[in-house]
Amino acid sequence: MEATGVYSEPVALALHQAGLMVSVENPACIKGFGHSENEPATRTMPSDAGLIARYCAAVAACALSPPPLEQRQLRARADTARSSLEGYPAGREPAGGVSHRWNGREVVQHVRQHITWLSAEIEKLESDIDDHIDRHPA
Repeated sequence: MEATGVYSEPVALALHQAGLMVSVENPACIKGFGHSENEPATRTMPSDAGLIARYCAAVAACALSPPPLEQRQLRARADTARSSLEGYPAGREPAGGVSHRWNGREVVQHVRQHITWLSAEIEKLESDIDDHIDRHPA
């Protein structure tokens, strides 16, 4: 199957756990292989499936060997922390200050409360990650 980030992972894992051989491949490599076969520009699900199967056969694709549950859990926590930090204001307040971007005391107070809450959640998540690593050192 083609790697589609977070969308392909649960499907690949479920197929693997069901006892099927699964290989998760880079879509760009499959596309390049299709060009080498003069694959038509019009694509369909069956033609994509056939192309992926031919690609895997040609490159002797390796079967998926998913990381242990503990590693997947740690990655999920790290991904959560990373996404929590995206858009998190540098310096704990938006550039130009909160009051510059929004009008009204209540909105300013709400934003500051949210930043305080988010800071506490990030600290808790970092602590959870440290605890997880301590419990699963391998």
